[in-house]
Amino acid sequence: TSNPFYRFGRVDSDRERYALRLREDVSDLVSYSVGCMCGRYSLDEPGLILADQWATLQEYLARVPSPTFMPDADNVIPILDASASGASPYLVMPRIEGATLQSHLDNTECKPLPVALWLVRQVAQGLSAVHAAGWIHGDVKPDNVVVASGGHVTLIDLGFAAQIHTVSGSRFRGTPEYAAPEVLSGNMAALPAADMFSLGRMLWHL
Repeated sequence: TSNPFYRFGRVDSDRERYALRLREDVSDLVSYSVGCMCGRYSLDEPGLILADQWATLQEYLARVPSPTFMPDADNVIPILDASASGASPYLVMPRIEGATLQSHLDNTECKPLPVALWLVRQVAQGLSAVHAAGWIHGDVKPDNVVVASGGHVTLIDLGFAAQIHTVSGSRFRGTPEYAAPEVLSGNMAALPAADMFSLGRMLWHL
């Protein structure tokens, strides 16, 4: 439930309730970050490495049937059609209503911490779904995050997506400002940790 009285019990003040909720959101985000770098990690079973980072979502759920942090495909733009053959490879994706996170940053000051964490958490849920499918996004940045009027976040632009553990070659693909240092040099295997570095950079900008 999202009702803070049921989630946190009786507390003395709104400030204390806010602190508890903020701690919970930060714990979830850190939990997922650790999971991408060290294997799938769960707050429900502290200290347990559940599976390697390329394991499937089904293997993860077999160990933790009701995780506190669930991958959410609704935070990733769907692919309607695609082709890697011929002279002009393409991806077809639907138009998403909303404004990019970059436009929000250009027009407003830094987001309040709870808002920033809520937005980044949704991106992390989208990345979790991408990683569970065996891919990395490859270009996580505010320009590739669309925020709807109601606050729902969608991760877009899968043009640089790569299957986990594939090597892209010596030519860098992505956005240098948000790319992990090891990715800038090229000839690196695609790993979820690179997406998480970009997510952390994005949170820093927020």
